[in-house]
Amino acid sequence: MASVPLRSTRAQIESFLVTNESWIRKTHDKVAKMRLKQALNWRQTGLLPVWGAQFLLAVEEVGNLPRQQAKLELDEGGLSMLLPSSLLSANGPELSRWPAEDAHALDRLVDSFYHGQVRSAGGLLIPRLSQEIAVKPGNLAVRKMKSRWGSCNPRTGRICLNSELARYDEKFLRYIVIHELAHLRHANHGAEFWTLVEKHEPQARELRKQLRQVSR
Repeated sequence: MASVPLRSTRAQIESFLVTNESWIRKTHDKVAKMRLKQALNWRQTGLLPVWGAQFLLAVEEVGNLPRQQAKLELDEGGLSMLLPSSLLSANGPELSRWPAEDAHALDRLVDSFYHGQVRSAGGLLIPRLSQEIAVKPGNLAVRKMKSRWGSCNPRTGRICLNSELARYDEKFLRYIVIHELAHLRHANHGAEFWTLVEKHEPQARELRKQLRQVSR
């Protein structure tokens, strides 16, 4: 995908694409490699970020556990990935060497884990913060998003949070919840909106800046 000025003609766009074809391809390949590296990283290092802390992932073999019940668990003992014997015997203990199909299944386990973490933490934060801000939110939704950390539907009050927030310090989740709840009173990003947000999170603008800098 390439960004061009809104008033560009089709001929100008085609000329730009032809002239910059080599650069576009190199950039596309570079981005694709970066994304692949990020996806593989946790399987290579065995480290997963959870609420800003790095956890060494322990893989536990669970006899006849159905594949659909494989999961991640976080408790006082640390972070564990429970996998059935059939999956481990087929692919071996080195997760970084697993074939693409089963490796993607592992990534989905991580996504599901983050989803649950954000739903649980967000479900606790929203009632308390909505009372402080004096708003009545609707349902909470959680999903993995590429371009937003959260969203709000002022009409229904529905709050949606990015599951990837579970990777980072909980202060970011709190800020995003405040940000989206504030939209229930101010649908734009005007002065009144930011006054309300900063009343409940004085470091809002700095947290926003930091979120823009992190890699999702």
